[in-house]
Amino acid sequence: MSSEDYERTRTRVLVSILIVFLLAAPIWWRTTEVYRAPLPVEDIRAWKEDKAFHRTLTLNVDVAFYDHIGDGSIPTAGKLVEISEKLENDLNELYGTTEKGRAVRRGEVEESVPSEVFADVKLGFRISGELDLSCTDVAAKGDSWSSSLNGHYKVHVACTRPEAGKQTDIYVSSKRAVFVEIPGQCTDDVRVSHTLLSVIGGLFADEQTNYLKMTEQKGEAANTDWESMRTMKYASKYQVTFSLLNADPSKVLVNWDIQEAVKAYILPFFSQLSELSEFAIDSQVQNYAALPIQSQLMEKDGRTVHVLRPEALPHFINSAEWNLASVVSSAPPLNFVLYIPPQSQSPLFVVTFKNDVLETNAFLIPRWGGVVISNAEEIGVRHFSLDDLHPIMEVYVAQLRDLLGVKHIRIRNVETLLPNAQVTYETAPDAGITLWELDQLVRRRTVQNIVDAVTTLNSLATLITNLESMVVLDDIQSQVLYALDALRQARLALEANDFSLASQYAREAFVSSEAAFFDPTMVSMLYFPDEHKYAVYMPLFVPISVPVLIAVIREINGWKNRKKRIKQKEE
Repeated sequence: MSSEDYERTRTRVLVSILIVFLLAAPIWWRTTEVYRAPLPVEDIRAWKEDKAFHRTLTLNVDVAFYDHIGDGSIPTAGKLVEISEKLENDLNELYGTTEKGRAVRRGEVEESVPSEVFADVKLGFRISGELDLSCTDVAAKGDSWSSSLNGHYKVHVACTRPEAGKQTDIYVSSKRAVFVEIPGQCTDDVRVSHTLLSVIGGLFADEQTNYLKMTEQKGEAANTDWESMRTMKYASKYQVTFSLLNADPSKVLVNWDIQEAVKAYILPFFSQLSELSEFAIDSQVQNYAALPIQSQLMEKDGRTVHVLRPEALPHFINSAEWNLASVVSSAPPLNFVLYIPPQSQSPLFVVTFKNDVLETNAFLIPRWGGVVISNAEEIGVRHFSLDDLHPIMEVYVAQLRDLLGVKHIRIRNVETLLPNAQVTYETAPDAGITLWELDQLVRRRTVQNIVDAVTTLNSLATLITNLESMVVLDDIQSQVLYALDALRQARLALEANDFSLASQYAREAFVSSEAAFFDPTMVSMLYFPDEHKYAVYMPLFVPISVPVLIAVIREINGWKNRKKRIKQKEE
């Protein structure tokens, strides 16, 4: 082989290697790149902009006057319009929905939400008045006297004959209705307006305060008050476990009719909350459940008893020995324990800091559940029947209310504003929650879910923007798009005052945003960043690339020399 053929062959081999490199480079780049489905970052950021979610939740209140004594003591039609308009203006000014931009509550001025906060939610009121000359008995508090929709309420006003010492009677029913009996004629529009303003404004004052906390502190996670610390974080589904723990089955054998008790006392409560969350229920019985803390001795009624003090209660749960998670579930757990102490520690009571024995002999563990202690009086077999479990289930329902954020309805500062008024609150029915409480919980959770969904989506957008090696699959993109659409639908539903529909969309937005943020595929490539790629590829490609690069340089120099020699020969 001549030198020219050798050089030609060497050039062809080198060119072939370069072609292989050039063709393989884009294939390698494509097969090793991190897939990132495009996300609507601008749409996500738009929800965080100033006044992106500034909403007034309008509540419709129908005020009806009844001629209780039949002497024309109720306002005329013209006066009724004036009272309704003045009451509506005063309420909206009180709650900061007027142009004044501040809420005045019982002599206390609170500035409205700062402009840099993306969410600002206030309550607004639409008042309508009516006269009913045919009804003379306001005591018939039936279903026809209440409203069937969230956000629609009725206030029934009757004026009674003025009597010495007669006071204003206010009856807050469990079904979106308030009954007010004012002694004297209702033609005194100033007095009537003041009474109605105090009643209606006070009923929703706590709810408005909660909205201010949510929006100013940008989410429930920022709240540090006791109520927020003990309330469970919202979830679309909860796993509820009822556990019967028997410390010493050798002395006392215990069983219970838990299925019948749950059906009778717990399921009605959960059915009322079905539009907010789902609840999966299971039960279990565990024996030889030792008390994880040491009880103390105290004298009570002339005998020595064992007591658990408040500072010891947080250590009551012994997760190493008590396997309370009987069902494998990703849903947040709610545990409710009925504990039977051993004979050596009986009777066992829960006391306060002042050493007063709690009547319920139960306590709440924030964001975990509740515990009821029942002492076995005799050795042998003890059976908790449905009737025996009734007071225990009442305690569990009360603990569930605290854990799920159900707040008691009340008229704030009624003692100061209406010092001579007698207020009666109808207790919750068998369901364990009134419609007033349910409505406020639905609205509060709706706003909270919207705020949390927006915060989660913005955190996701920031994370993906800053970490270029993070995988973004099509499923994550779909979840984000669905969450944004649900947020828009929730906002439209709130504008239409359809709180039930808004709650549904807010729940879907929250669930989708959480699913996208915590998708396990997003962190797969974070453990193999670019620095690690270089560490892997350099030992492989450097030994190959250096000889090839030297050969290319040598070939280029040889080609230049050959071209130079040919040029010299031609000259």
